[in-house]
Amino acid sequence: MTLSSVAYCQENQEKPKDTTKEKIAEVTFFLVGGGRPGFIKLKITRDSICYQIEDYSAATSTTSLIVKQEKNSRKNWFALISSINLANFDTLKSAKPQSPVDGEDQIITINTQIREHRLILDSGHSGPIHNFIVQIEALLKKFNAKARILY
Repeated sequence: MTLSSVAYCQENQEKPKDTTKEKIAEVTFFLVGGGRPGFIKLKITRDSICYQIEDYSAATSTTSLIVKQEKNSRKNWFALISSINLANFDTLKSAKPQSPVDGEDQIITINTQIREHRLILDSGHSGPIHNFIVQIEALLKKFNAKARILY
């Protein structure tokens, strides 16, 4: 292998993505499983906060969907997005999905104009994203969600 081949290989290896140019467009918290059918979803954008809960009743074999939506304030939006560093978020390793075996999955997805950042939470993620999780928990409480985020 020539010196120029080595240089080409090193130059074209996958490098860490530069997250400094990314602007957060949407944050989603999704909870599924936990031994019950249905889900809880909190979707936050610059303009709105949408809370959805789907529940299934085995007794009546019916599914109900509750959707609550409200305007998001500029202050809330900037408090949320300033509490997360995408480079730190990307260093966290996702937990293994648990919902297929009656476990509970809590998934945070952050969409930017460039790509999607996704993390399945477990109890070890408190450090780097603690303030971000606190912001999401506050919004869940606002909608009286019966969900506790793992951290």
